[in-house]
Amino acid sequence: MIKFWVVFLVVLMVLAVNLPGGMLSGFGVNPNILIATLVAFVIAGMVEHQKLGMIALVVVVALAANVPASMAESIGYDRDILIAVLVGLVLLPFIAKQF
Repeated sequence: MIKFWVVFLVVLMVLAVNLPGGMLSGFGVNPNILIATLVAFVIAGMVEHQKLGMIALVVVVALAANVPASMAESIGYDRDILIAVLVGLVLLPFIAKQF
C-alpha cells in the first residue's frame, strides 16, 4: 500500500511541476523545491526498489522529453532521442519477460 502512495505522490509532484508558475505561486509552492523533492524521491526509489526506480525514471525522461525545444537546445540535448529512450524504457520489461 505504501508503494501506491509513493508512486501517487511522485505523479502528483510531476503534474504540479508542469503547472504554470503563477498557479504554483498562488498555492505558495516554490517550483525549485518541488523539483528537488521529486529528484530526491526518484533517487530514493531507485535505490530501494528497482521497479519503482523504473517508474520514476520513465517519469523523469517523460518530463525531459516534454520541455520546450528552445530549452532542450540550450541545455544541450535532443528531445527526439529522449522520446526514443522513453519508448525503450516502456518496452524493456515486456522484452525481458519474453526472454
